[in-house]
Amino acid sequence: MNFTRSALWRGAVIAALGGGLLLAHYATPTHSHTPHDVYDRLLYIPIVLAAFWFGVAGGLTTSLLVTFAYAPHFLFDLGGDPLGHGLGRTFELWNWNLVALITGWLSQRLRRERDRAEATARERQQALSDLSERTRQVLEAEGQLRHADRLATLGKLAANLAHEIRNPLGSIRGTAEILADHFQPGQREHEFLTILQREVTRLNAVLTNFLEFARGQSLSGFAASGTSTVEEAITIVSHLLEQELAKREVILEHRAASPGLTVPIPAQQLTQLLLNLVLNAAQATPQGGSICITTESRDAQATICVEDSGPGIPAEIREKAFQPFFTTREDGTGLGLSIVQRIAQRAGGRAEVGESRLGGALLRIVLPGR
Repeated sequence: MNFTRSALWRGAVIAALGGGLLLAHYATPTHSHTPHDVYDRLLYIPIVLAAFWFGVAGGLTTSLLVTFAYAPHFLFDLGGDPLGHGLGRTFELWNWNLVALITGWLSQRLRRERDRAEATARERQQALSDLSERTRQVLEAEGQLRHADRLATLGKLAANLAHEIRNPLGSIRGTAEILADHFQPGQREHEFLTILQREVTRLNAVLTNFLEFARGQSLSGFAASGTSTVEEAITIVSHLLEQELAKREVILEHRAASPGLTVPIPAQQLTQLLLNLVLNAAQATPQGGSICITTESRDAQATICVEDSGPGIPAEIREKAFQPFFTTREDGTGLGLSIVQRIAQRAGGRAEVGESRLGGALLRIVLPGR
């Protein structure tokens, strides 16, 4: 549609110029030679425009129309004699058509060169785009290879550590079981020994998870089905970290917008997830700070938020927060949040980082609700 309108507009300009100059020829007295000479030269304008805009066909069509329309005036009004004193005007007629032919040919060639240059530019742009994509893929593959190499190295180290640590853990658990037999249920000593046995079991599971994580495998127990109550897991985590929080004078608060909230994660894994989040928040919170755990269920989703009053996580490194081995602490391993993310993802959820209302970091876990 735009091309048709443009062609019509250009044709109208050519017709107006050519027609107007021819009418001026016929309307000007024949004894006024100077105006006729001027009109002859001006007739090149519509001819050149037609050749430039429409190529050889457009230029020759216009020049022939002008020639045939001008011929009667030349032969009869201006005295004729095309080979005598009118020879100059005869050459003018031929020049119109020659100029139309040459200009049209040059215009078409220029148009072809322009189209070829545009096609080449598009091909180069596509080639650059393909090269950029391939470069990105190569860099991504290289990063994955480096990551796999680190995991393989860590896997070998973790295998040796697991063997050395599990033996003492077995001894500690066995000793705790023997000592527990000397106390009755309900006594504080029996309760402490029960906690010790439970934590040794959990520590052994964490060690196994670390080993499998380092090998690039799934965390143990992920295939197991089951649900757990968030409040029970928070209670266990609060009890486990009671001394650590008291030493730091950090207040741990739990706000349950949806009491009795359950999530599709086995209790041991949910405890590990919350323990990593709260411990991470406690380590980032200054003396006398606060940590808030908020839980709610909305739109068939369960949300667990852990906020702290620490310095927070800068926006430029939030994307790296869940990457394995990424840490901003000198004594950190960089696996705590990675394990949190894996637990959430295997349960069909996700982990997010944001800004806390307390001024520090916000770690949000979104899971399918039950």
